[in-house]
Amino acid sequence: MDGGIYLAYPIDQRGPETSARLFEAIEQLKTDAITNRVAKWVFDPGEGFRVNPHAEPDDTLARINRVAAESAAAVVAFLPAGVASIGVPVEIDRAVSDGKHVVVFSDIRASWVLTYPPSTVTRYHSWDADAVADAVAWLDRQGTGLEAPGA
Repeated sequence: MDGGIYLAYPIDQRGPETSARLFEAIEQLKTDAITNRVAKWVFDPGEGFRVNPHAEPDDTLARINRVAAESAAAVVAFLPAGVASIGVPVEIDRAVSDGKHVVVFSDIRASWVLTYPPSTVTRYHSWDADAVADAVAWLDRQGTGLEAPGA
């Protein structure tokens, strides 16, 4: 795939019960996508900035995230059941509307938000190692891949 991958996940609303599994999957996806040359870059909005917990929210980070999401060829979203999120469904919908490749990892079985046709969104009901590896392979099949160094 020419371009990058934007990661979408509930950064400020996730609970401790999902954190370890979620971050393992995110790290695997970032490593696999870069190592296997599926993407030139992976933007992880939860890793890019340190925010003072007492800071009042403003649009600074939203603007940066929007540029990264618009620049990405694909969006990979993690939407755990029981975790409140406003941004993740919006980022999924924006990516679908923009015609991007979209992968959604969600253990939510029935959702009005995730009713996209399979031709638009590839969905996994878990984010175990096999599902993440399969998603990276799927993303690789969607694009032309990256040229080898020096090619």
